Amino acid sequence: MKKTFYLLMIFLIIFNISFSTISNASSLSLGKAKSLSATLQNTDDLQIKLKWKNDTLLNQYINQIGNKNIFYQVNVYVRNGNYVASRNLNFKYSDVIINKDGYAEVNIKLSSLKLDCNYNDLSTTSYNFKIRYGVNLKDILGSYTYYGNYSPHAVIGLIYPYNYASSWAIKELDKAMKYNLITNRISSDMEEMISREEFCELAVRYYENKLSTTAIYGTNPFKDVNNIEILKAYNLGIVKGYPDKTFRPTHPITREDIAVMVERLIKLTNPSIKPNYKTIKTDEKISKYALNSFLFMYNEGIIKGSNGRLNPSDNTTRQEAVIILLRAFEKY
Repeated sequence: MKKTFYLLMIFLIIFNISFSTISNASSLSLGKAKSLSATLQNTDDLQIKLKWKNDTLLNQYINQIGNKNIFYQVNVYVRNGNYVASRNLNFKYSDVIINKDGYAEVNIKLSSLKLDCNYNDLSTTSYNFKIRYGVNLKDILGSYTYYGNYSPHAVIGLIYPYNYASSWAIKELDKAMKYNLITNRISSDMEEMISREEFCELAVRYYENKLSTTAIYGTNPFKDVNNIEILKAYNLGIVKGYPDKTFRPTHPITREDIAVMVERLIKLTNPSIKPNYKTIKTDEKISKYALNSFLFMYNEGIIKGSNGRLNPSDNTTRQEAVIILLRAFEKY
């Protein structure tokens, strides 16, 4: 009995420590680097100076906890035509120079990245940089790393119309550019999850380009919306709001929700369409409200699976959303 009691007490202590650590990590906020700039220092080996302003939240954390476990992660995204590469470089807090004006800086030699392209030809190659903070944490269960949000990016070299796209997506994204289906809002980072607001802007652009018209909007029924593109999408019936009169524009969108919205969009621009709702064999759960739309999108090759999975409840990246719209645009 005593042995059981002691084992229970040990378990409770471990659980409390672990829960406390997880809780602290989930509430941890370091902010993100601001005003990032990239300057070419040496053309021979492409030495780049990155300079940025640290967030006050990071400074507050350092004042309270110290900087021993803090590091900076620099993501370098390289594109040369269809060639794409991404590298993460970690710098200890002590390796970064903090100037008197509060700006931090670090030097990077792009020749050390071992790229399969002519790395020093800035007329054909684009280098994009973004920074986030990291903290190495440890508890009784082991070690792990917390990462903050990435800063806005800085670029040197050739300026592409969109950045941070996966290599598999470039061919279709280039097509989407020709149809003007990529907005400025999303072009800086195509691998980010797309928000409801961003998708509304894409959907309205699809509608207006397809019909060579300008969508109209009515009164604003939402208490959290001031973007007329959302109001246009709502007026067209492409999107809906929530019972509490919110739209939640920054929320991400699942693949099955996009299927519903794209079906509405196709029917708006091509009213004579006869959707193919043929059932498909899958053990994945598709929400009832989205089932027919998802079947239609899948059967027509507009939404495709990945590694044998449909992933209907997964959130959607910007590049995935654009490509889904592109396929619908070209087919209908």
